[in-house]
Amino acid sequence: GPHLGHLVLDALQGFDLALEDQVLAAHDLDLRLARDLAVADDAAGHHPGELFGDASFVSEENTGPGLKLDGSGDYVRVGNVHQNPKRDLSQGSIEMWIRLESAPKDFVLAASGREYGGSWDDGFYLGTHSSYSKNLVFMIWAGGWKVADSGIAPEDLIGEWRHVMGTWGPRGMEIWVNGSLKGTNPHTGGLTNPNYATVLLGTDSWRSDTHGLIGSVVIWDDQRSLSDGDFDRSEEVGLVEGRPKCA
Repeated sequence: GPHLGHLVLDALQGFDLALEDQVLAAHDLDLRLARDLAVADDAAGHHPGELFGDASFVSEENTGPGLKLDGSGDYVRVGNVHQNPKRDLSQGSIEMWIRLESAPKDFVLAASGREYGGSWDDGFYLGTHSSYSKNLVFMIWAGGWKVADSGIAPEDLIGEWRHVMGTWGPRGMEIWVNGSLKGTNPHTGGLTNPNYATVLLGTDSWRSDTHGLIGSVVIWDDQRSLSDGDFDRSEEVGLVEGRPKCA
């Protein structure tokens, strides 16, 4: 069957279509596809996240709708997206729209592993980890972290909507920012623990919380790639850079 996108966070849900078309920060074709799949196959395709802390959906002037995280105890718990039904661990992708408010030394946009406070990540990791790099990284746990380094300092992501994606699979590991491939790692091992407790958005099990807005998050069962046509970087629309073309 078709590869399934787990629409684990949709910040545009509940907002009227006029606003959705206006801000479009989190509404590229992948999201449309994932949303269609989720509607068609709700049990398998939709993992609604549970909000913790003060995390709340907001629509603020100049930022558009997003999930607001204050950087202290705000996160989303998604659960294990590779069980019930079982999914391929050897390849996948996680993509999301973010708008950082600050960039602490260690913060996590998304990770899989133990519960919040359980202090063990053993799946994928998208964010910063100062032990490995000062830059935004995508990592896979394989008895130690395999790192794809974007070369982009997180300070450069503050105050603007950015699309980020980590992938793993036959091409190795990749980290994409605003539709451009920014870093790779040849590791092809995939995720090692099918029984991880949960995917966390906006943090990890070590409580490395993100401060900012998250637009939408999709976790895919295949290793995706973005072509230059997916993002029109020639024009800015409001505060949204790298806005996807409408189709």
